Amino acid sequence: MQLNCSSFIIRLLKSLRIVQSWFDGNLLRLVGGNLILTALVQKTQDLDRLVA
Repeated sequence: MQLNCSSFIIRLLKSLRIVQSWFDGNLLRLVGGNLILTALVQKTQDLDRLVA
């Protein structure tokens, strides 16, 4: 019984780590996407200023 309990906990921790790394990856992608979007908006505004 003790062995089953510890192996279950290890499995749980492993799956949590997978979820954590997936979440971190998506968070990075989200932040990166927002930065790129901000840069694009800035470029567009600069172009508008140049044209005007």
